[in-house]
Amino acid sequence: MSIETLWSTALECVQYPAELINERAAELESLSEELLRTPGVNVDDEQAMNSDISLLKTLWLVLRRIVVVKPDLAQAAYISLYKASVNAQILANRLMLGVKLRSHRKKRNMAVVDLAAQASMDRTYIWKLESCIAGPPDAEVVGKLSSTLGVPISDLLEEAIGPLSYVTLMEMVMDKGAKASTISDIARECESIPEGQLRILLAQVRAISEACRQDENLGSGRNS
Repeated sequence: MSIETLWSTALECVQYPAELINERAAELESLSEELLRTPGVNVDDEQAMNSDISLLKTLWLVLRRIVVVKPDLAQAAYISLYKASVNAQILANRLMLGVKLRSHRKKRNMAVVDLAAQASMDRTYIWKLESCIAGPPDAEVVGKLSSTLGVPISDLLEEAIGPLSYVTLMEMVMDKGAKASTISDIARECESIPEGQLRILLAQVRAISEACRQDENLGSGRNS
């Protein structure tokens, strides 16, 4: 089980009619719960971790968009898709904190046991945070970690996904001016992105584009 498996399953669902999504929604919820228990990420590969975070961000958007473009889903499917999107959000934030926590600890040449002792925390819990199988922790825990590591609390508290992510997506769909500006910003930022990362970005853009087309087709059907 991997984040890519959950991603590909969600991507297939975007293209399904509502009756098939009703059957697959519970599977998406189950897969996302399994990932929370066993993320299957390589915590020593920061680049791969950042790629997984990027996938989870887009997965969250795709799952929310399925609900928007498929208004005739069964109630159970809505609930399963919502739970799967929440699980994706939790996992993304776990990965984001885990990457930063591990990076800051290693920069200071601290072992997990040393960080735990200085922060007066359980070393097993810190290991779980870095392994992305626990968390995100509350603000008090993050405060202890940031003080011990000597980094701003805002650095560790940054969320991978927030409500503005969905607002931004809707602005891209509804506002042509915002869309053009966003595309220009993306093109400018892409100049410094490695080719491998660009391929992932392209897959994500295609997923969002497909969701938007589905929405447009649905609207055309209503008006005809």
